[in-house]
Amino acid sequence: MSFNFKKQLITPLFLIFTINLLGQISQGGEPFSFSHQLKSEPNPHIVKAPTINEINNASNSGKGPYCIGILKSTHISSNTDGIWTTNSDGSKVWRVKIQSKGAIGLTLHYKHFYIPDGGEIFLYNRNKNHVIGKFTSNRNQLNKITHTQIIQGDQTYIEYYQPASNTEKLKIEIEKVGYI
Repeated sequence: MSFNFKKQLITPLFLIFTINLLGQISQGGEPFSFSHQLKSEPNPHIVKAPTINEINNASNSGKGPYCIGILKSTHISSNTDGIWTTNSDGSKVWRVKIQSKGAIGLTLHYKHFYIPDGGEIFLYNRNKNHVIGKFTSNRNQLNKITHTQIIQGDQTYIEYYQPASNTEKLKIEIEKVGYI
């Protein structure tokens, strides 16, 4: 094989491998609420859609030819938002629903993202056909989560499951929502 052919073969493989290493590492599975009936649905935390001025300013920012979304400031916290449900076995589930009418997708940007040992976090859309996770406490040190990928639709749920044996506190603070 010639050097150019090897280079053409190896370069794409290297790029694919590198992209996979940098992607958001999740462990699969499904949220607790998908297989267990929970008593209540969280009220949506509404994030206003961007105005025409915000869209024009982002489009003309000089950051490049493509503007796919607008970051909207917010403050959503596991301490003050969403609902907690205690299950019959003593485990707990925290869920928050974020909604921004008209979005084709939402992405979340975090000020704090700390998962206690044994806890599991998933994100999913209203139809439950786009799920990312499970994220666990190993993400507190290794490849810390600062934002999550786009979730399809105008509603995103965050769901945290805490086993009964754990009393450590979840700490999530969302400071921006990306409106796609």
